[in-house]
Amino acid sequence: MTQPRASVESLGQALAEPRRLRILLELLGGVPLPAGALAARIGVAPSTVSGHLARLQEAGLVRVEQRGRARCAMLADPSVAEAVEALLRMSAEPAVASWSGTTAGSRCGGRGRATTTSRATSASR
Repeated sequence: MTQPRASVESLGQALAEPRRLRILLELLGGVPLPAGALAARIGVAPSTVSGHLARLQEAGLVRVEQRGRARCAMLADPSVAEAVEALLRMSAEPAVASWSGTTAGSRCGGRGRATTTSRATSASR
């Protein structure tokens, strides 16, 4: 079943919150991450991340799946990564400078290991 597309206004509102943008940056590597790991990475309570993930999910930007005991978040579609990267290239957003492009540690459905994608890394330049 295909989700209805979000309005431009809805997408803008979802992206306007710095912590939601940080969640998207963490997911740019293409590796699904547990909600708890996202909370630790961006320095907020798990309940706060859950609320942000719900908003990002409503906007069609992320998917959240239950995998065992973990709720794992991932970008909804490769076009989300492309759009976020394009917005970051057009922006002088300081959040980009603090994002390394590396997703290390807890992963959903596997052992924690660092992965870097060249596309995601180029977004931080």
